Amino acid sequence: MKQNSLSEFGTIRSFLWPIYGHEMRKFVPMLLMLFFISFNYTILRNMKDAVVVTNAGAEVIPFIKVWTLLPIAILLTVVFNKLSDFFSQENAFYMMVSGFLQRFVSAITECKLFRKYFAAWPKGNGLHVSSLDIDFLLCIF
Repeated sequence: MKQNSLSEFGTIRSFLWPIYGHEMRKFVPMLLMLFFISFNYTILRNMKDAVVVTNAGAEVIPFIKVWTLLPIAILLTVVFNKLSDFFSQENAFYMMVSGFLQRFVSAITECKLFRKYFAAWPKGNGLHVSSLDIDFLLCIF
């Protein structure tokens, strides 16, 4: 196997870029998706920490990670598992992704510019935690 790839690509190309031309149609979009996912994750993680620390304080970060992110992650894993029992894994994946997309679309529709020019969102404030809720949770815990 190693001899075949060396003769086909050459020594340097087999080490740096061992990808056939017909594989580029799948490799380049996957590479771009990896880049954009990593970029968004890094930006959002840094923004989350900055926003949480300035609005509620650094002591809230462990509370958020343990009592919100962990249960939600477990719940979504169970939901995906149950969906995989009834549907194919591909369809279950599309259902989960469509749920996340619906949340992002609802966040976009809450934007004041979007409401001003495109649509009215009657209960947009109900999807976000207010500063009073944060103060209440800080008093409890």
